[in-house]
Amino acid sequence: MVGPKLNWRAWFKSLFEPPHGVADSLLARGSVLQGELRFRGVFYLAGEVHGPVIGEPGAMLVILPEGRVGGDLRCPFVVVGGEVQGDIHSEGHVHLEAGARVAGHVYYRLLEMHSGAQVAGHLVRQDERHAQLKESPQLKEPSSLKEQPELAPASPKAENS
Repeated sequence: MVGPKLNWRAWFKSLFEPPHGVADSLLARGSVLQGELRFRGVFYLAGEVHGPVIGEPGAMLVILPEGRVGGDLRCPFVVVGGEVQGDIHSEGHVHLEAGARVAGHVYYRLLEMHSGAQVAGHLVRQDERHAQLKESPQLKEPSSLKEQPELAPASPKAENS
């Protein structure tokens, strides 16, 4: 026998299931998409999307520094290096690179934020139960969770009234 034995089953399976981290899709620099974007696998965004972006379970969205999104994001794993004008909803990991700019709320279970990242909105940590309730189409989010009032600054109590 010459050389190692080839595992044909593993080789054939690898043709249809690329390893994690390999781009399944790419929207290149200079490209503009108007409307809703739905994807599965890994999606690299170097262009612009004007509308909601929705990743299937297990999906990962990587917004490169020149990438822009004008709409809400729903994806289990999100890496932002560019600009997002809308809310980010993730039941997994949100990673904000140093050049990230987010104009909206970030709902996450795990957040990693580098120095220099900008968020003009609330950072809201979600537990597993809340993420499941929010994703359920039959249940509506309580109005108390939709808008969080600004906290008034603490005022010193008068010692003598």
